[in-house]
Amino acid sequence: MLTEVSGTPTAATPVVSVIIPSYNTATFIGETLESVFAQSFSHYEVIVINDGAPDTMQLEAVLAPFLQRIRYIKQDNLGLAGTRNAGIRAASGEFIAFLDSDDVWLPNFLTEQVAFFRRFPDFDLVYSDAILFGDTPLAGRNFTSISPSNGAVTLEALLSLRCTPVASSVVAKRHIFFDVGMFDVSHRACSEDWECWTRLAMGGVKIGYQTQALMRYRIRKGSLSSNPIALHDGALLALSKLEATGSLSANESQAARKLRTFFTTEIDLHRGKQQLNCGDYSSAKQSFLRVAR
Repeated sequence: MLTEVSGTPTAATPVVSVIIPSYNTATFIGETLESVFAQSFSHYEVIVINDGAPDTMQLEAVLAPFLQRIRYIKQDNLGLAGTRNAGIRAASGEFIAFLDSDDVWLPNFLTEQVAFFRRFPDFDLVYSDAILFGDTPLAGRNFTSISPSNGAVTLEALLSLRCTPVASSVVAKRHIFFDVGMFDVSHRACSEDWECWTRLAMGGVKIGYQTQALMRYRIRKGSLSSNPIALHDGALLALSKLEATGSLSANESQAARKLRTFFTTEIDLHRGKQQLNCGDYSSAKQSFLRVAR
């Protein structure tokens, strides 16, 4: 069930629709919204979607001062993919901007991303670099210092991890999701964004990136992306679906096989650590042997 609780008196057709899903992020979403309303670009609407959150009372208390400036939608829990899809369907802007409810945009984010499309109108999706912050020793570093983007953003580049978009930095033409496909709701928790980017690239969507950091990407315990086993399991599911299409080129297939080995090894590594911590030494040994191989 989806219910729109409040609306916002924006222009009839905003240029950008900002989609902010929320699930157990009442602690952070106030800072996220403040970063949106501090944008130098003003032709946007903000859609906050409560994905059946258990912290709804706290969330709505935080949202109360913003209700005249946002569209607030409540729905039964669908997971992040389903929530983003609901936002896309509710949006009226030419562009969709995704923003996770614990991340923060810098004030020039929308100005720079929209300007990119005006300079390069043949592109359909653009992402930017990000500054890491939160519960991490990497705080203050740029995302691309750890995961660089190099060359054209093709399916093979995504599969080989030469290019890795941060979801909260993505702005895309709204029509591509109706033309090529929405987020896959079978990915309820992890890798739903990466799966979507690969499928869009396979469908001919032209993806670009900005080298400057235009946002701050929060790393925190308890977030969906903080579970490496679930994250890589989701990526393996996405890989299987890509390979099942039978349409990968030789280079794409090779990159997919290498990536499958990487994801499987990462799962064994983290599972082995868990088994070791639980005193299951025999299982841990087998996990680490698979990593060594």
